[in-house]
Amino acid sequence: MEKKFAIYVRKSKLTEKGNSIQVQIDKCRAHILTAFDVQSTDENTDIFMDEGLSGFYADRKEFVRLINSIDNYKCLLCYKVDRVCRNTGDMMALIEHLNNHKVTFISCSDNITNITKESTLILELLSVISEFERNIIAERISDNLHELAKEGRWLGGNTPLGFVSQKDNVTIRGKKSTKNHLEPVESELQVVKTIFRMYLDTKSMNAVRDYLNDNGILTRNGKQHTRTSVKTILRNPVYCIADKDSLAYFSEFCETIYAEEHEFDGQHGLMVYNKTEQLKKKKENSTFLEPKFTQIITSKPISDWIIAVGVHNGIISGFDWIRVQKLLQQNVDKYDRPKQASKSVLSGLVKCPVCGERMNVKTLSNRYTKSGDLRFNYRCRKRMEDRFGCTSKDINGNELDQFIIDAICHMNCPDDRYYAQLQNLREELLNAQRDEQKEIKGLEKELDKVKAGIAVQMENLRESGLTAEDKQLIWDDIHALQEKRNDLTDRIAVLNEQIKDEEYSLEQIEQVKASIATFPRLMEIATYEQTIELIKKIVSFIVVKHNDTTGDDDVHIVLCGAEDSVNFNLARERSVMCHSGIDSIFNTPCGICCKAYSLVTLKG
Repeated sequence: MEKKFAIYVRKSKLTEKGNSIQVQIDKCRAHILTAFDVQSTDENTDIFMDEGLSGFYADRKEFVRLINSIDNYKCLLCYKVDRVCRNTGDMMALIEHLNNHKVTFISCSDNITNITKESTLILELLSVISEFERNIIAERISDNLHELAKEGRWLGGNTPLGFVSQKDNVTIRGKKSTKNHLEPVESELQVVKTIFRMYLDTKSMNAVRDYLNDNGILTRNGKQHTRTSVKTILRNPVYCIADKDSLAYFSEFCETIYAEEHEFDGQHGLMVYNKTEQLKKKKENSTFLEPKFTQIITSKPISDWIIAVGVHNGIISGFDWIRVQKLLQQNVDKYDRPKQASKSVLSGLVKCPVCGERMNVKTLSNRYTKSGDLRFNYRCRKRMEDRFGCTSKDINGNELDQFIIDAICHMNCPDDRYYAQLQNLREELLNAQRDEQKEIKGLEKELDKVKAGIAVQMENLRESGLTAEDKQLIWDDIHALQEKRNDLTDRIAVLNEQIKDEEYSLEQIEQVKASIATFPRLMEIATYEQTIELIKKIVSFIVVKHNDTTGDDDVHIVLCGAEDSVNFNLARERSVMCHSGIDSIFNTPCGICCKAYSLVTLKG
């Protein structure tokens, strides 16, 4: 039986429109006629077609069928190398496979074959270029995602329960195009509201699942609900209303928000992109003839999400949606976190009052608070490594953590000493900037005069009839003016650097103020990990010193942006970290047992 021709065609995107596939087939058939003087027909040519699949992975149904039936063919044709493979390793394996079965490979667009060593080398080069182009395309898709996110578009895929995709015809720069948005399905949205309400009441996904199934409420696919289907709905930000609470939440934890503050109007819903990363990992038993991959979908951290405000209306308040996320995370923590792990929120922030080293967490085995949390202390790192390495005493970690949280919550009060003195520090920096800018203006005027003086003296040197003594006097004056110019220039440069430093501190202070303003509200809904992140945005470091007068432990909180103004002593020795004096915004108004914060005295 005479062997046939094989044509492989591929299109990476599955669409109803477009003739890319047919164009590839026609080009390959035409090449058969030109190169072999044979008319390509259905009897002597088989077509292998993959549509909607990436060329980077070899587990394409038609591609696998082709390589496993290669003995039936004398020649494999494709329109371009990148249609067959966008992976160099797979391309080289394919060429080796074809060579072993004495099958000719032809890329029709550039007439490249596997007949000679030189052409094989070119094929390898083309496959490397194809793989590089694939990576470039991936980067373009990522960039395009950011642009589309600014418009709050629905980018396709399975729509969430409660919505359908609505296509709109638009004209962009004179070209007709389409864009999609979400349209509500009221009957399904009532189910979504029920799921959120029940979960907030019961705090149990099993209870929500059982209620839905017992009442005959099925998924969109007509199946019974599972914990996974319930969890998918609860985690989806598309239902969250774009309001002040959701803005504060995502502003703290997410780096990219394509929406202005006024767009969080308490009506529209959120569109969130870049939530997951999808990868295909080759299995250990994968072979070229039988490629096997595992689809891995990983959730990206909230900091990587892209937030926008959609066209659709939200149905769950920002506060309730975030409460649900906290409850979901607590359930994860209950099962995933090691039983003996502490819930310290200040790890890495507490510094030893004796030596200035970081204090680490030291858990107390089988000792728990009334709320069931493991008890722990903060212990100097040097002392943890060597019990004689430092003389500092341990600090009660559970009480210090709660004290710091309560203290920050109170900082936003108008009469709070921290917040008031933070305002004073801001005013001091602004006043310093004004004085420095005023000094710079005066120095610049003086510098202009010095430059003019140098120019005049240089002109005087050009006059005729000057004696050697006159010239020397003029040169001496020029040198003196140049030294003065250099001094003025250096001073202006120093002042500009100081202004830059102050601008950085002012920016940090504004960020700290904004974080302090939202801290009490966010603390009601923040997860354990988010609590740590919130505190680190406000606090640079903490030092706890024993007060011999009161017998209590004074807590010194150093806010971000104010590190250079720290003003107190270490317990036993001086350090670049701390200086003399204690009356500053970094010192609590009194000991840690201060009644304003309703805390007991910390014991060493």
